[in-house]
Order: sequence, then C-alpha cells, then structure tokens
Amino acid sequence: MPVLSWIPALLLSLSPVVHAQDGEGVAEVVEEITVYDDPFARWDGTRWLVRTQIGFPVPYVLYAKLNHEMEPIAIDLGFVLSCEKTWRRNKARHEVDCRIDDVAIRAASIRAREKHGLEILEELDGALTGTRIQLVVVEDGRIEDILGVFLDLDGVKGRMSGTLGLHGPLFDMDGVQRFTFQDVELWGERFPGGTSESTMDTGIFTLDDLRVLRGDGSEGLMLRGTVGREWKLDMDLLADGFQLQTLDTLAAQGLPVSGRATGWARIDNTLFDPAPHGRIVVREVRYAGRPLDDSRVGFRTVDGVLRFHGELLGNAVVGDGTLGLWGDQPYRIDATLASFPAHVFYPVGADGSPIVAEGNGTLQLSGNFGPHSSPVTLDGQLDEVRVAWAGHELGNRSPWTYRQTGRDFVLESFDLAGGRTDFAVSAVGGETLELDGEGEIELDLLRAVVPGLQRAEGVGRVVLSVDRVAGDVEAAVDVDVDADLLRYETVPAAFEEVKARLHLTQDRFDLLSLDGSVGGGTLQASGVIDAVEWTPSRYDLSAAVRDAQVQWVDSLPPAIGDADLWFDGPSDALLLEGEVVVEDMVFSDRIDWEDWVVEYRSEVMVDPSLEADADGLFDMSVHIAAPRTVRLRNNLAEGTASADLRLVGDTARPGILGWARVDDGVILLQDREFRVDRGEIAYNDPWSWDPDVDFDLVTDIQSRNQRYRVNYQIFGPFSDWRTATRSDPGLPQSDVNALLWFGVTTDELEQSGELPTAVAQGVADLLLTDLFASTQASELGEVPDLLFDRIDVATGVNGRGEYSAEPRLVVSKRLQDLGDVDLTWEFNLGRPEDNYLRVDKRVGGVWSIAGWYATLQRDRVLPIGGAYGVDVTARWEMD
Repeated sequence: MPVLSWIPALLLSLSPVVHAQDGEGVAEVVEEITVYDDPFARWDGTRWLVRTQIGFPVPYVLYAKLNHEMEPIAIDLGFVLSCEKTWRRNKARHEVDCRIDDVAIRAASIRAREKHGLEILEELDGALTGTRIQLVVVEDGRIEDILGVFLDLDGVKGRMSGTLGLHGPLFDMDGVQRFTFQDVELWGERFPGGTSESTMDTGIFTLDDLRVLRGDGSEGLMLRGTVGREWKLDMDLLADGFQLQTLDTLAAQGLPVSGRATGWARIDNTLFDPAPHGRIVVREVRYAGRPLDDSRVGFRTVDGVLRFHGELLGNAVVGDGTLGLWGDQPYRIDATLASFPAHVFYPVGADGSPIVAEGNGTLQLSGNFGPHSSPVTLDGQLDEVRVAWAGHELGNRSPWTYRQTGRDFVLESFDLAGGRTDFAVSAVGGETLELDGEGEIELDLLRAVVPGLQRAEGVGRVVLSVDRVAGDVEAAVDVDVDADLLRYETVPAAFEEVKARLHLTQDRFDLLSLDGSVGGGTLQASGVIDAVEWTPSRYDLSAAVRDAQVQWVDSLPPAIGDADLWFDGPSDALLLEGEVVVEDMVFSDRIDWEDWVVEYRSEVMVDPSLEADADGLFDMSVHIAAPRTVRLRNNLAEGTASADLRLVGDTARPGILGWARVDDGVILLQDREFRVDRGEIAYNDPWSWDPDVDFDLVTDIQSRNQRYRVNYQIFGPFSDWRTATRSDPGLPQSDVNALLWFGVTTDELEQSGELPTAVAQGVADLLLTDLFASTQASELGEVPDLLFDRIDVATGVNGRGEYSAEPRLVVSKRLQDLGDVDLTWEFNLGRPEDNYLRVDKRVGGVWSIAGWYATLQRDRVLPIGGAYGVDVTARWEMD
C-alpha cells in the first residue's frame, strides 16, 4: 500500500526518533516501533503523549493505489500512544509495541487541491482505522490559513476564533463547530465581522449558517448547505443589499455611481471541484446622477466549465462567455454593442449641456488564467460612432478597429469628423510604440471639457506623436490656434483674432507665440511651463496689453490703458504680478447713491477676520496707476480723479491697498451742486475693502437776504462715515440745514410764514421722489428713447436760484452724441406754465458755459415769450 509510506515519514519527523517495523497482518496495531528516551515524550504507565510540528520535505509527494499524487503541507500533530514493553535490550533501551489511540490536530493536515485527493485520503483513513481525531481548537487564527488547507481562494483574508470538536473515524466523524470572524476581506470588499455554525454527523458536514455583514446588517453574504460523503457539495450562496456607492472596489476609483446589486448561486459537485450556478443583477443604477438600465448576468457550470450570458445596461451590451474552472482555466467572451452609451462616464459637458456618445460594434476576448496564464487576446470593432453636444455632431468615417495579443496591439481608423472638426489617430504598440494623430478640432468643442470657457470660435490644428523605444517614451503635441473669439468667465475681456503656437512635451509646455486683440487694443504673450509627466510644475509666462479697454471690476466702468503682466513660480506658489496704467476711465453711468452704498456694503465689503473657505489659485501683486485719467461724468459728479492702487492677496481672498482722489470736480447732492475742495479715499486695510473717506464739499447759497458759503464734510470709514457742516457767515446747525434743504434760513421761513409749508413739502419731496424713482421713473428709464440719467421730484431753490415751496419734476440727460452736453428740464407740478430748460457744456479744465430758458419772466415786461440767458463759470481749486 503506497500510502503507508507516509506514516513512517510522519513519525520520523517527530522529536523522539522512531523506527518503523513491518506491521502488516496485525489488525489492531498500526505500527510496531521503538521509542528512545526524550524530554518531549512522557512515560505514564503504558501511555505516551507526543506533540510536534511536521514540515515535509519540498516537494513531498504522496501516492494512492491508482498512482494519484498530491503534495501535503506542514501541520501540527499530537499523538497519544498506548505501548507495552516486550523485552529489555539493555539498561537504557526497551522494545515496545505501540498503538495510536488518539490523534490531536491543531489545523487540518491535508491540502487537497488535486482532483484525486479523495483517493489518497481514503487510503490514509484505511491505514488509521480505529483512531480518533479528538479535538481541534483554533484561537485568533487566520482565515486564509484554515481555508488554504482545503481550497486555494486568493483574495479571502481575515481573523477567526472558535472551536471545532470532532470524534470518530476519520471519515465518519461527529462534532460541532462555532467560529466568529473579524476584519474579513473578500476580494477587496471589507466586512467588520461574521459568524459560522456547523455540525458533523457521521461524516456529513452541514453548514447551518455562515454570514458576513456590514453597515447596519443590510449588506452581506450568507452561505448554507452540506458536504456529504465523498466530498459531495450542495451549498447556497446569497449576496443581498449591496449598494454600488458603498462597494470598496468602486469607492477606491472615485466613480460617481450608485445602485443596488444582488446575487445568488447554487454550488454543487464536490468540495474540490465546486460547480456554481446562479445570477447577478444590478438595478437602479445612476452614474453622475443620471439613470441607467439594469444589468443581468446568469451563469451555470457544466463539466468544470462556467458558462455565462450577460445583458448589460439593458441591451447595450449582450455577451456570452465560458471560463474553465480547473487546469488551464481557459476563458472566452463574445459581446455585441448596440448603441452603447459611452457618455455615462462623462454625461454632461463643463458648460452644463448634455453629451451623447454611442457606439455599435463587436468585442471578442480570450485567454487562460491557469498556472501558466496566457496573454490576453482582444479583438474589437466599432462600426458606428456618434458624438453629439451643444449642436455639434461628430461621427466616424470608417470602422474603428483594435486588436491586442499580450502587450502587442494595433489601433486603426480612430477618427472623428463633423463641422470644422476632422481628426484621426492610429497606433501600433508592443515592445515599442508608435502613435500618430493629426487633424483640426473646432475650438467650440473645448467648452465641453474646460469649465468657465464661455466662447471659443475658430479652429486648432493638432499634430500628435508618441514613440517608445526600450522603455523611453517621447511624446509631443504641436498646436496651432486660429481663434476668432475667446472668452473666459473670470477674465474681464474677450480675446479676438488670436493666433497662437504651442509645443507640448511631457516635461515642458512652450507657448511659442500668442498674438491677438483685446478691448480694441493688442495682446502679445509667450512663455514656458515646466512639467513632470504632463503635470505642470513651474510657470514662467508674460503678457503685454496695449491700448485695450477692459472692465477689470464689475462695479467700475471699463478703462483704456496698458498692462504688463507676469505669471510665474512653482505650481503650488504661483504669483501674478503686473503694472497697469489707466489712460482713460469715464464714470458716465447713472448712480443711485443710496442703492449703490447698500450694494457696495453688502457685496464688496467683507469682515477682515474671516478666512477664505478654499485656497486661492494664485497670489497677486498688481499695481494700478491712473494719473488724472479718471473722468467723472454722471448724474452724481463731474470732474477728474487720480488713483494709485495695488491688488494683493490671492484669488480666494483678494485685497486692495492705495488711494484714489478727486483732483477737481463738482458733486450734486440734494439738488445742489458742491465743489470738491478735498476728496480722498484711502484703502489702508487690504482685506476689508472698507476705505477711509475724507471729502470736503463747498457750495454757495444765496438766500433772500444774504449769500452763504457752506462746507459739507464727509469723513471716517465707508462702513460708518460721519458728516459735519459749517457756514460762512456762521449760522446755527438748524439754519445750515435749512439753507441746504430750502435755500433760506429758518428765520427767513418764519418771517414769511412758510416754515410749516416748507417742512411738509420737504417730507413730500422725499416720499414722492422715492416712489416716483422706484416705479414710473425706473420704467421710463428702460425705454430706449427716454433713457433719463436723472428723474426726480424736488422742492426748495429751483434752477433759477429762486426759493419755491411748490414741487417740481426735474429730468436730466447727458447727450454725448450732441457735443457731450447736459440737458436739464424742470416742470412745476403746481403751475404747469412754469418750465425751465438748461443746457450745460464744459469747454475746458475750469470753464463751463450754460444756456437756459424759462417760460416765466422775472422782473421784465418785454413780451419776448419768456426769459433767456447764458452763464459762463470758472471753477478752480486753491492750494
């Protein structure tokens, strides 16, 4: 019996040296041996206890009668021997007869991976007839070690503890098993724990329940069934409650996918040749928030070959395949693609428009997974490809083909054409690689992949080449851009007639040249971006803009000027530096003072203690100079101003430092014109955007009896400014307020008995002005032919310098197309026959001329149809 040769080898590896004698023909005695004295063997009457760890020579092969073979592994064994002395050979040596009563095994002792391991075990059982495996105890063991005794299941890991008690003949045992599992990993999926309970009844193993769960217990695997005589297998496996978004293998890829996955399988045949049959279903799948059709795969095993049929994403992919479970494990898959929705991986463009990308074709995949796996063989062909986005339609001119055997592959006819796009790529790879691509791409397609790109009109010609020889890869991309228009959301200008040349490699991006126009001026740029494996690492770019009109800040008007900008530094510490010189900036839009103040305070000013939520893209240090080149020409002010500012901080938290001042000008407040004696704004705190204001405004008021000069001061932080007034000759504050509001003092109003009427008219003025400006005036202002710069209801001193308590409608408009003149019309709501029309024109730095007409004459008797006049005014500032 060849298998009996294993028993002497086993015993020879014990610490007590033993020698085998011929034991054939003895029914009850397994072997007759001689035992030498050893500290590991204890003599207790007629019983010996021997424990050891056995390591087999590698390889050590066991044979059965039919010449079937297998390779065992190292195991821990303990034997209880019943021995009787026969005779004494000398003082220290006895010859004894021994019988193996019990065998204690700390782990299973046979790795039965080969198909015919059963025959070997049966012969071993016959040799050990009458022995008992008494007890197996496993504490804090490794699942892969225990399972590895019986099956090769790569990808199964974890810790386990528990007990297994067995007794009886080796193939007719009885017993109970209970295990708990911790930190289980099944082919990349992790479970915190699980349990297992099973019984053995006269050699038939029943797995009552084995389960591993996670989450709240709604996700998990459950296995139940039996292993009968001759290792006959009958098991049911259920996988339920799995969410695609919580699968560890998918989460590691960062895929935006969700859905439910379930599966079941019946596993039969034998423990060493399991045959699964079942189904896997994936439902309610959403990718990037968009729903996808269900997927199903059914499988069955016949004669050791797993056959499966799948319908993925509805019927977009229908395939059949086979997988040999043993030996060389050959596999083959044949699939058909019908309107395969490739856009599921990129369903929405960067601009928010949906993308449609579909293909029809076939796919064949084959090879083997066995001990000596073969290179994969892949044949694919897409007969029809369609890509649609934002009105663009692209398709292939000829079928795309891809063939691969191992590392060698060929890609042919990979092209897309449509509109102004016509691009093709081909490649041959293996030990070497040659990839070539060439064609034109419509620039508007960039909006699908570049966030924030608003307009891109034109084409880019691209030449692509990749070569790999002996592991060295040389790749280069040459791009020639011819763009009619480019606009990016964070750039305050559109670029026109742009022509650029770029040369890109894996370690360097060269902007060879860029010429174009922006805001009516010119733009030139060049530079280099260093890269590491196509990832930018350091920037060195420069740009020059000349005579361009750019609106740098939404709340400010556009400015004409020059700019020199530099963008450089490592990618994690980028800096935008620049010098901007403003040649002309005109504040001509109407300003509603109160609304503008509220808007500035709520949208521009920030708490300096607040930190930005995210890191900025780059730091900034841009100097902006405007030497007397800012013009104020709106309903609020007229004059010139200068500024010297510096933009600092970064894109997440920009700041501003510097000052702006009014060099000369007038400001209209409460229907009265003030000369600016001093007007400065200083940005001292770069982060708050809350400047300090310091204005000193002067106006001359002719009351009924006296001419007064009134100074109106505004000072303090913009968020909480204060005002102060004084007059010359000096007046109490109440009289100064009355002068500013009504054009006369309170004493003069009391003397004429008009004080109550004036106060009432002042309140009415506020209410009517607010109501009219917020309703009818705002609606009229939207009419193209009636774009008033100012429409108001006023009382007090009229345009002729006369006090009147009667309400007047005041309308003003700047006519830039007619010599840049200001037109003002006053209509007396109480006396419709009282009208006043005035035209103002500034003719020099300090000089202005005005012509006016009043329907009512004053102190005249000539019947000339009203009053006419011309005023010439000079304004200057005394240092």
